[in-house]
Amino acid sequence: MIAALPEPAEEIARGILARVGKTAEAGKAVMAWDHASAAEAHAYLGDWDAAAASIRAYLARLKDEADAEAGGAGLGQVNAFAINGTYRQFTEVWGVNPASHPCAEIINLLRYALMAAEGGSVTLDAAQTQHLLAVAPESAGDENLQAALQGSYEKVFGAEGPMGFKRLMDILAYSRLVARVVTDSSRGNDRTVGTAFLLPGEQVHTSFAGRVLVLTNAHVISPDHAERPATVPGEARIRFDTAGFDDAFSLEPEMMRWTSPKREHDVTVFLLPDTHARHADLRAAASRLKIAPGLPPLMQRAVDPKGQPKPTRVYIIGHPMGEDLSFSLNDNDLLDHENVYGIDPGPEPRRIHYLAPTEPGSSGSPVFNSRTMELIGLHHWGGEAPRLNGKPGTYFANEGLWIRPLLNAFLLSQNLGLWTKPG
Repeated sequence: MIAALPEPAEEIARGILARVGKTAEAGKAVMAWDHASAAEAHAYLGDWDAAAASIRAYLARLKDEADAEAGGAGLGQVNAFAINGTYRQFTEVWGVNPASHPCAEIINLLRYALMAAEGGSVTLDAAQTQHLLAVAPESAGDENLQAALQGSYEKVFGAEGPMGFKRLMDILAYSRLVARVVTDSSRGNDRTVGTAFLLPGEQVHTSFAGRVLVLTNAHVISPDHAERPATVPGEARIRFDTAGFDDAFSLEPEMMRWTSPKREHDVTVFLLPDTHARHADLRAAASRLKIAPGLPPLMQRAVDPKGQPKPTRVYIIGHPMGEDLSFSLNDNDLLDHENVYGIDPGPEPRRIHYLAPTEPGSSGSPVFNSRTMELIGLHHWGGEAPRLNGKPGTYFANEGLWIRPLLNAFLLSQNLGLWTKPG
């Protein structure tokens, strides 16, 4: 018997497209995976515009299928597993690189979808983050992406309802105020030891108006030998992967204004000199950040047809394991916090517990209220923790320090009174 020859790849690709086309012509629903297969078939045939159209249909269909499984009402949550498989196919098999490929739209759409999908996350290097930040619906010459985002993609995914392009771009823009803390390694290159972020001075106190503060954990940078292996000021530098800088600059000892040990607020605060060469750029990056006047409730009002309230979530942006910038946007439920509602906090540390995929290197990351994108905390630790507010037992949680008591302690150390909401 003579073995059958394998079918040529071009015939396979055209066969896939023919089957998908017949399904649509017959008025039947084309399943999500069929749209994904069609996208790859178009890619093989070199028709990248058609491949992008199939990806838009694929993402929309994933949402429709999740909605149907959830009983309608548009509240179905798409799991990231499916999207990640398609994303890897186009990046690893088809080699689509948004920086150079003529159809970067495909990867942009899949990256945004991963950021918003349930259980999804995206880790981006500096060039990738800068590329996404440069993509906006109003961008000249980007009509295809604009149409996709204003069309089917606008309704796709979202942990707290649909998350459209503008929302994701707003979140992504906060990466400009997040830096990696680096020091020299034994090999003479940069070694990332944690994360730091910027605060606009007027958000902290009127005496700092127009200035820039830099915050990180005391266990990342501290002059106190008890905090070792923390890096000492002067040996630590910060580098902003997405702010367009090519170099890191040192955090000198004279820039340090206050430090609080790990057992308390676990923070070191630096004040950037207004004569610093990067001051204007960093002021612009920091200006979007707002400090939340209080902590959110643990549960939000009911948003699903069954009337069940949803847990409040937090967002964290940092450098886990010292690697590229990571956005933790899903599986980030706010578990508990030490807050007495209606009573202004003093300078004593108040802890916040939440779920988030953080790792060593995330220390010093900002913690945001996902609803408002206001800063609520400074991330510093994760593991098995005692439950808060006198509750018995332990659980696995990540822990941050509430930013408002932290600022109260800082301002009292500077003889400036207690923090008050700006404006």
